[in-house]
Amino acid sequence: MSTNPSASRVQLNPPRFDGFPYLTTRVVAGLYHVIVIPARQQAEWYQELLYCQGEANQLETCLVLDARTAWFWSLDGGVTQTDQPPTGGVIVTDRLQPCEAFDRTPDLSARHTRLTRFSEARKVGGYLHGDLNKGGRTATREECHRLAGVDADGVPNGLEQCGFCGDRHGKCLDPSPNFTTWLVQVHCRCENHNRCARCGLALAERRLNANYYRESDGHIWHTPGFCGLSHLCPGVGQGTLAPEPDRSDSEPGSLERIEQEHHVKPVLVYTVVEEGFLVFTTRQRGIEVSQMYAALEAKTWGEFRALMPTDAYAEHIAPCVEEDSEQPADNEPFEPSGLPGYDDGDFPPWLATEMDTVLPAAVFYEYAVGESSVLNGPFWTINLARLSEVVRRLEELGYEVKDAKSAGDLYFR
Repeated sequence: MSTNPSASRVQLNPPRFDGFPYLTTRVVAGLYHVIVIPARQQAEWYQELLYCQGEANQLETCLVLDARTAWFWSLDGGVTQTDQPPTGGVIVTDRLQPCEAFDRTPDLSARHTRLTRFSEARKVGGYLHGDLNKGGRTATREECHRLAGVDADGVPNGLEQCGFCGDRHGKCLDPSPNFTTWLVQVHCRCENHNRCARCGLALAERRLNANYYRESDGHIWHTPGFCGLSHLCPGVGQGTLAPEPDRSDSEPGSLERIEQEHHVKPVLVYTVVEEGFLVFTTRQRGIEVSQMYAALEAKTWGEFRALMPTDAYAEHIAPCVEEDSEQPADNEPFEPSGLPGYDDGDFPPWLATEMDTVLPAAVFYEYAVGESSVLNGPFWTINLARLSEVVRRLEELGYEVKDAKSAGDLYFR
């Protein structure tokens, strides 16, 4: 124990970033990610922001409103209030994205600059580990007896093969000689639930702060939470504030630039599939897939090529023709059963598998339910009974929503 009073104060009262309000996420023990957020918002807005961030990232998250007011989101989905916001640790920023880009107001920009400097000033030497114990514990005598050894395939007893992704999952004794009686939980790819709050894609290839079994070497490997800090949203990259607007108006207006500058959101369309579930997509994607379905009615290959979206034909059809063969002649009869993926239900694309990349996180995590198909793997459903709720929520977030028929008699599923 140090006898230096100042050293004791430093140890007991580590500095806390005071650019309130902000979100802080526990990445691994001792490493926290901080996002400065707009001030003077309604309480409901802050609560929803905390919920969306926690539900998407599936990492412990805290909303810090001031030095004495904070709300913790825990991994069980519960939210608790405290008068002791987190302090200490290594601070990083501009890695995890919030569910929406925040406008660069003078106040937010100033606090973001302060946070960057605070993070730089607290950098320390050395390196961080994930959980060296892999989240495990000492096995009981019964567990040691039941899970000892491997099965006929050389896989640790207790691990089963997932019927969808083919990975192993379950609980087993770690095969490492350093952990002979150590019980660990193993997850397959399907159980990777750590998502980006902005784009909805996985933060890493594997579930964070969790283990997976690698059949190539027969070992249990741990994926620490900081592996998720390398994720880059498509078209967004790093940084949690909205990009500086491009004000060069000398060229003809770019729709993409106008949408980014004025925060125009895409039009979403929905349809009801036979099973009584909703499928949402963007209008552009709905039009593209509808054209694919229409092309399937073609009588000849020439008609099929003319009806298919050019990019979709190049992506799905052309590469599958043998390199030493010619493309079918225009007058050759066309049969969709010969198309790659058609008989398996992979072509035209099944848009129920894409809803996690289309819907905003606040809506997706509240209404979408994950399902699995033997042939096509994981997909998402939204109960038809919740249609009015979902549409109202999307409209509140600024989206224009149309049913497939009114959007141009579109067909997709």
